[in-house]
Amino acid sequence: MRTEIFKSALLLPGTLADRPVAGRRVRIELRARRLVCGNDHCARRTFAEQIPSLTRRHARRTDALTAQLTDVALFLGGRPSARLFRRIAINTCKDTLLRLIRALPLPSSGRVPHLGVDEFAVRRGRNYATILIDMATHHPVDVLADRAAATFASWLRDHPEVQII
Repeated sequence: MRTEIFKSALLLPGTLADRPVAGRRVRIELRARRLVCGNDHCARRTFAEQIPSLTRRHARRTDALTAQLTDVALFLGGRPSARLFRRIAINTCKDTLLRLIRALPLPSSGRVPHLGVDEFAVRRGRNYATILIDMATHHPVDVLADRAAATFASWLRDHPEVQII
């Protein structure tokens, strides 16, 4: 069991953006304790208090607002979402929304019995790649770094469930 000895606690002011209410922006002003560890063997010297399901480290918005931004950005895309959020009093930009989409974990592809294979140019005349499509759902399964047969054969060895290409 690990025990920490805290020497002192400082109160740090902070603000978080939250979902708007009645068309008005909401900012949560809170004070969290910053604890200084007195244990010389501890790797971290300070600890900031976190409020479950409200705050995260280095966050400037609540988890609920982040979830709402991500959902709308997935549905509409970057620029249309930013325009919509401007109308409902949430200040954000398309780059932030695209960053939230990129931060989402990739869904697992599962079993792929019917596979579609196509090549595409990453940079025309210079770099080519191979995209693998699940033909049942028409969703991408994987992107191979090149269009070499050896790379595709290696991928097929790792996925023996493929029946039709």
